[in-house]
Amino acid sequence: MKYWLISYFLWSVSSATIAANLGDVSKALQEGEQFLVGGRYEKALDSCRFGLKSLGDAYSSPEVIDDTDQKLMAAELLERDGKLDNAASLTCRILRSRFELWKVKNGARTKKPNHSFNADALKRAG
Repeated sequence: MKYWLISYFLWSVSSATIAANLGDVSKALQEGEQFLVGGRYEKALDSCRFGLKSLGDAYSSPEVIDDTDQKLMAAELLERDGKLDNAASLTCRILRSRFELWKVKNGARTKKPNHSFNADALKRAG
């Protein structure tokens, strides 16, 4: 009984932490996309990087081939080259993609995510 209670407590704490982090991820993604639309690329980068850190690898699953680490390296190179708009757009797209993958993995969505998000579409949508 004692071991069951300890296991349950540890599971409950980790589940609560994941849920809190996912709230942070959603908020960071929304803020990052808003900063992108407003042309505040450094803020967008900061926000989306925070979201990526909060999400961690909770989105990954054996069924998905994940190339987003390579895209993050490309975003870092873009930032070093002073192309903050492209770096921020790519970083936020990666966060959106990973967050959508998390939703699919956890049954929050029934279809695979649409990876065609871009800042221009956000601007057109208003």
